[in-house]
Amino acid sequence: MNVHLVVPELFPDPERGDAELSQTRADALEILFARGRRKSARGIGLEAWLLESFAVAKQEDWPAAPYSLIADGGLPNGAWWLRADPVNLRVEGDTVLLSDAARFDVTQEEVASLAASLNAHFATVGISFHPLQSNRWYARVEQSPRMTAPPVAEVRGQDMFESLPEGPDGGRWRSVLNEVQMVLHEHPVNVAREARRAATVNGLWFWGAGRVTETPRMAYQRVTSDSPVAKGLALAAGIRHDPLPASAREWLDSSGRSGVEAIILEALREPAAYGDMSGWRSTLADLERDWFVPLLAALRAGRIGMITLYAPAAVRTHEAETTRQDLRRFWRRRQRLAAYAA
Repeated sequence: MNVHLVVPELFPDPERGDAELSQTRADALEILFARGRRKSARGIGLEAWLLESFAVAKQEDWPAAPYSLIADGGLPNGAWWLRADPVNLRVEGDTVLLSDAARFDVTQEEVASLAASLNAHFATVGISFHPLQSNRWYARVEQSPRMTAPPVAEVRGQDMFESLPEGPDGGRWRSVLNEVQMVLHEHPVNVAREARRAATVNGLWFWGAGRVTETPRMAYQRVTSDSPVAKGLALAAGIRHDPLPASAREWLDSSGRSGVEAIILEALREPAAYGDMSGWRSTLADLERDWFVPLLAALRAGRIGMITLYAPAAVRTHEAETTRQDLRRFWRRRQRLAAYAA
């Protein structure tokens, strides 16, 4: 059995994470990089990496929304879809900082009320909102959105103005963002949330625009992930999907003995996005203990034939391919994780 292990934000933005990364040790992870065959490629986000890996072509943007919709029980039906995720926008000086729903709780009752108001407002322009999950909404449109925008996971904690929609219809969607804010500003749900000092849902972030035009293809026997995009791609491709267990030991208990399986570990994304480098280091330590150490042990024991480690990120995407035989290269001494970020 071979394992594709995907760990986004393993190497955080150098402008914020250099000092922390230089102090970070992770023995098992360092061995996989030191003994394996390494290469790097252009920067790419997780969602784009997943779609590309499943042989789904880029449209105006990477069409993450319709596959995420499948994961949440929706039917794309050939329509155009965007993710329309609820966010909190906070003005700080000349910037507007965006926080996603990972940083605040919103109930399904609140979501239904907010979406009803938005649907009433946008009914005449052909945009309908579908809050299939309290933290994951979808917008259906009648024509191609012809815009690009980064995933909310890449914008959270950042200045919204640096990532506004672009493309032929970018101006229109920037206007839609503004209209959404006006509808939600004095909404009774937000008035009540503000009164109890809870973060308001005062905006939506549109991304992942596209439609399903092909059947995804990938030679995985199973995908293990909590990513809705990964789950939707696996379901559309007819591949087994399992939610992420607590550790690699549990995963190994349910894995096969042949073929290729993919594991997506997203835990580093949130602390990296919000600049919480202490949290990033703590999370990496948990991943080392729960995933990298037992997977390395399984590779040594021959239970796994090869581990291909992918670290997609905006600046550079790093890869290390390590077999059991590679582990015998004792002369390739492991270095601090920062050494492999170049």
